[in-house]
Formats: sequence, C-alpha cells, structure tokens
Amino acid sequence: MANTSPTKQWHIANWSPLGWLETGIKIAAFLAAILALVNAVSSGIFAAPTGTRLIQVIILAFLAIGLTGAIFE
Repeated sequence: MANTSPTKQWHIANWSPLGWLETGIKIAAFLAAILALVNAVSSGIFAAPTGTRLIQVIILAFLAIGLTGAIFE
C-alpha cells in the first residue's frame, strides 16, 4: 500500500504585522542577551553567581531556552 500523505515542509505562518513585530523584538532581545553574556565573559569582570543569584540565573536560563524552543516549534 502506497503512502499518499503529504510530507511535512517548513512554512511561514500568515501572521499580521503585529505578529512579525513581536518576533522581531524577541530576536533583538535574544541577540542583546547573547552579546551581553559574551561581553561579560570576555572582559574578565565576570564573576560566577552564587546563592540566590545562582538560582535566579538558572531559572532565567531555563525560561530563555523554553522560549527559544517555542519560537522554533
């Protein structure tokens, strides 16, 4: 029996201008965060967080990874 179901392909959703604006803002925010991290690590003034600050960083990293995954889904 031949499989006649169409194969999945990438597509761009039919978003309104507001949807595209939101996506652009998210991309700019991710780029700013990555640049800030690279700048902090390469400048030598970066100190590894401890205590409460470490918990905050872990939570923010988890949420950022989740949001990034949601964008690509």
